[in-house]
Parts: sequence; structure tokens; C-alpha cells
Amino acid sequence: MVQSICRSIVKGEPEDFLDFVQDVCVKLLEKQSQFKGKSSWKTWVYSIANNLWISKKRHLAVEQCYIARVRVTPPCETHD
Repeated sequence: MVQSICRSIVKGEPEDFLDFVQDVCVKLLEKQSQFKGKSSWKTWVYSIANNLWISKKRHLAVEQCYIARVRVTPPCETHD
């Protein structure tokens, strides 16, 4: 079930799929004590997986922006 939920979130990025499944499983183990049964287990897993995917994409976007900025910024000029 975790794999099918992750597959529905990752969609067209198969190279990230297995790493993402592993990350979700680790996160589920870390947060298992927080599951209170107010929603179905599947809904809870989807929520954790979706939030983790959004967080990873946000982190990646910031990282790529930083890399792009470093590449474009000219080196400091020295004045002798």
C-alpha cells in the first residue's frame, strides 16, 4: 500500500521513487505513535507521504536556486 500511495504522488519521476518510498517508511516509523485512528490508516499514510514530497520538492527548489545564483554571480573584483 505504501508503494502505491508513493507512486501516485511521485508520478513521472521514477528515479526518485525507491528513495521516496524508503523515506516515507522511515517517517511512518518515526510518527507511528502520533496515529490516533481519527482517520483511516491509508489517509494518514497519504498525508505523511504528500507532506514529505512537498517538503523535498521545496528543498530541492531552494537548492537549485542557490546553485543557479552561485553560477551567475561573477567573482569579486579585487582592487589593488
